[in-house]
Amino acid sequence: MEPGVKGSPAAADTRSEMSPVWKRPALPTVIRSLRFQVSIALLVAAALCAYAAGKFSGQELAGSYRDGADRVLVGASRSFAGGFNPSDLGSRSRLTTRLADLRRLDPNLDGAIVLRAGARGPRAIARAGPQTPSPADVDAARRVLATGAPVRGEQRSDESHLAVRTEALVQEGKPVAALWLGYDLRPSDAAIGRRDRRIFGVLLGLLLGFTGFTSWVLGRGIFRPLDRLRLATRRIAEGRLETRLRWERRDELGALAHDFDAMAGELEESHGRLEALAQRDPLTGLAEEVFAAVDAAIAKGYVDPDRLAVQGQSYGGYATGALIGLTDRFKSAVAQAGIYDLISDYGQFDIRQRLAHEQTGLDLNSASSMETGQHGMGSPPWEDPQRYLRNSPLLHVKNVKTPVMLISGDLDYVSTTQSEEMFTALTRLNKDAIFIRYYGEDHVLHSPANIRDMWKRIFDWYEQTLGPPTKVDPDNECRNPGK
Repeated sequence: MEPGVKGSPAAADTRSEMSPVWKRPALPTVIRSLRFQVSIALLVAAALCAYAAGKFSGQELAGSYRDGADRVLVGASRSFAGGFNPSDLGSRSRLTTRLADLRRLDPNLDGAIVLRAGARGPRAIARAGPQTPSPADVDAARRVLATGAPVRGEQRSDESHLAVRTEALVQEGKPVAALWLGYDLRPSDAAIGRRDRRIFGVLLGLLLGFTGFTSWVLGRGIFRPLDRLRLATRRIAEGRLETRLRWERRDELGALAHDFDAMAGELEESHGRLEALAQRDPLTGLAEEVFAAVDAAIAKGYVDPDRLAVQGQSYGGYATGALIGLTDRFKSAVAQAGIYDLISDYGQFDIRQRLAHEQTGLDLNSASSMETGQHGMGSPPWEDPQRYLRNSPLLHVKNVKTPVMLISGDLDYVSTTQSEEMFTALTRLNKDAIFIRYYGEDHVLHSPANIRDMWKRIFDWYEQTLGPPTKVDPDNECRNPGK
């Protein structure tokens, strides 16, 4: 990186000076850094992909285990139904023995119950295993006895996880009892858990490796050049406008560096003009610049030259107050939250912080803004009082011929006394002016009721000072402006 330009004292190669020196950053800085955020984003994205893949494959494996359990339950129920004799319903011992034999067919057959219709619904007449019929099992048996169609389901609790099937036991084609079977799915759950832990370990290693490698690649290709660009930008902000990058890259960062060098060159070339502009009075040429745009709009037929109005808020309120003292072309004006006396505003306290100054010390925001901020006076009023007077709309009030509405909030940090001073001068000179103050409002209005009231007053003011608006066909005006 070569920040100097030919012929200047800073033109020597300061490549080593521009190279960022690594220092251990504070933790909040690390967390806010783009490197950290990109690394975390990559890690999270990869982890989500891995989790989704593992989740879907785990669900597929669980579905396979569930299908296997269903096949066992179907086979067991058919085996029991094939040897079923309705006379067995009268012998609990024979049913219990047959159910116990059925459970021995598969070690995961956790329970078997025979239910028979009763006066209060199906009830268990024989069972083998730890289970007792739950309300859901009884309801399934009721449906089986009513329709003859088997019912399958799944039951999960803290102690168990079962695939269940309820099948009809028939006599002469009619259901006379229901067989409930439960298949223990906890072994398959344990197998899936072991598989997931193994996959997690493998994926964790892959994710960390992928994230580290990607971060390294991005660091060399993107983040280090961005550090150099940030350092160059900081030098520009410090006023060292001779700084250049001069990268030979042909990618997006190269294009960015080219644009940076072009911007720095333009800043350096215009620095003298900017300094001269900073010394110019804010009101110098204001009316000419505004009316250049207004006249262009009039020439295209967008504006009625006989019904011109100007309106502004904050610095726009200041400009509005200044314009009506510099020209009489405007037939109406609305100025809100403006500064009109630069000298008195210089020392004005922010009303919101007036009591806090006793604890925190004086806030010189108004003075700072007046000297080096938007108004650009460049010095305090005691050093160049005439500059303050020339640029204060209050001192041009005797030239005002435009009816003006002044609007202010009593809690505005631009003191409402500014509008009071302007209104007092206008009234003393018998000018057409009105002053509206909204209590409890700041620099801009927040209350919906006050906002509605303000705009109603503004529209009424324009109708009063400009006359009622001319009715036009908007579609025709857009196609044929001025006709």
